[in-house]
Amino acid sequence: MSTEAGAQVSLVEIRDFDNIKDLIASMEEEIAKLRAVLGDLLRRLEAAKSKAETMIRLEKLITQLGTRGSTGYSEVTLGSVKILVNPTPRQEFDILVSVVRRLQDRLDYLEKLRKDLEPLKNLEEANVPVQVIMVNGIPESIFIKI
Repeated sequence: MSTEAGAQVSLVEIRDFDNIKDLIASMEEEIAKLRAVLGDLLRRLEAAKSKAETMIRLEKLITQLGTRGSTGYSEVTLGSVKILVNPTPRQEFDILVSVVRRLQDRLDYLEKLRKDLEPLKNLEEANVPVQVIMVNGIPESIFIKI
C-alpha cells in the first residue's frame, strides 16, 4: 500500500466483546500499556534533554571561540519517513517531544472515553454483546447488540 508523503494510514478493525465490562477492561489494559510506554519515553526525553542542553552550551562555546564546528549528521527523507544519521541531541529531543505529545493526547482521549462509557456499566447485568469499530486502536463507534 503506498501513500503520499505526509498522508496517514488508519488501521481499522472490528472487535467483538461479550459485554460492556469486557470493553472497558480492554480499554483499561490499553491505557495501562500506553502509560508504561509514556513513562519510558519520558525517561528517554529527560536523557535527550540533558544531552541537548550540553550540546547547546558546547555550540555556544565553539561560536565564542570563533570557529564553526561540523554538525556531523545528515537527514534523508524516504517517502514520509525521516532518517537521521547521527542526529544532534536537539533533533532527538524535538522528535521525542513530538512523540510524547501525540501519545499523551491518545492517552487523554482514551481516559476520557472510558469515563464517558461509565453509564453503560448498567448493562453489565444484561450481558449484552458489544461490537466496536476501532480506528488506530481507538473506539470510534460502539454497537450494542440486543
